[in-house]
Amino acid sequence: MSGLKVKIALLLGSLSLALLLGEILVRLTRPYNSPDTHLEYSLQSEPSLFSASLLKPVDRLVEVDPAKAMGIKGRHEPAERTYFINRNGTRGRGFSRRKPSGTTRVLILGGSAVFDPNVFDADSIDTNDWPHRVERLLKSMGFDGVEVVNAGIPGHSTVDSFGRLYSQLWLYEPDVIVVYQTWNDIKYWSNSAVSPETPLTTFMRPYSPQADPWTSYWGVSDRLLSTSQLYVKLRNQYLKLRYERGLEGYPGKGSLKSEYGPYGPRQFRLNLELLVDCSRSIGATPVLVTQATLVLPGNEAQVSERIGYRMQGLNHAAIARAFEEAWSITREVGETRNVHVIDAAPRLSGRVQLLEDHVHLTDEGSKELAVVVARYLASQVLTRGSATSLPEPGG
Repeated sequence: MSGLKVKIALLLGSLSLALLLGEILVRLTRPYNSPDTHLEYSLQSEPSLFSASLLKPVDRLVEVDPAKAMGIKGRHEPAERTYFINRNGTRGRGFSRRKPSGTTRVLILGGSAVFDPNVFDADSIDTNDWPHRVERLLKSMGFDGVEVVNAGIPGHSTVDSFGRLYSQLWLYEPDVIVVYQTWNDIKYWSNSAVSPETPLTTFMRPYSPQADPWTSYWGVSDRLLSTSQLYVKLRNQYLKLRYERGLEGYPGKGSLKSEYGPYGPRQFRLNLELLVDCSRSIGATPVLVTQATLVLPGNEAQVSERIGYRMQGLNHAAIARAFEEAWSITREVGETRNVHVIDAAPRLSGRVQLLEDHVHLTDEGSKELAVVVARYLASQVLTRGSATSLPEPGG
């Protein structure tokens, strides 16, 4: 019996020594990380009763870098992406919540396609997202009092935009409200299909910081174990295998559908109409913009690796049909409600140099969309004058 105890003691001692050496090796060769660093190097959100989430108002340049979050890069190395998030929880330079006299405030609503994740900020002034490019273009034409607010939040659909508009954003007294949405709404057409049996309330849940396994601890034991960097690195590998995390959240699983039901498009139409009515109720001019996409009928082989099909639960042909239907709905709402519609989709869609993936723009695409929107606002909304001083799209 004593010999067995010796063997067990030797085994435990060897295991402890191996773990100690492994811990030392990891600490010497890899930067420190934990769930806290995952939170530090990501866009931070906070709960909201009227939308999926809000961006946390941090008033600083935020580094978004999965390699730093994972402890692959050191914290002093250049960040992969940088965005300035102001004290109002929107991207770009801060603005007064009480609109100054003489200001024409343009509010642009949408998800990550409005947030514009593929162009980065150097500081609070040098913001390069397409809404702020619109502002600079308009100012260059002499609209000195114009102020554009990028109210895009990754993951938001028209439901979230409407919730924020009537519960928060109307207080900022916008003069013009631009809506650029489609992709995040299509997510409710099939993957989480809207129907009389499963209305939107079935799927809408307030954001919870504890719901993200990357940025939160799984309890007291996980927090204690995370003092070990060897444990954290193993934890990272487990999460990579179990959860595929991206800017839009977690993609679905299972086979892709080739059809979607009728209620998703009807919900999208209703949401656009509610946004139009709410905008007019607060004295703002609504402007709808058809959202550009890389997904077109017949181009699947050329772009399939760039498309997040599993975010929608639909195959290529179904997503292409969904976009075409959403564009038709947007134009019809514009006609029946006498609303401005900027038909940007035909100009940008399917062009790989303008779109990084399904809907997110490249830097070139960001510039192009900014020109399209600024030209229309200048000629049709802000004034009846011409917009000839702006470059032609593509020029």
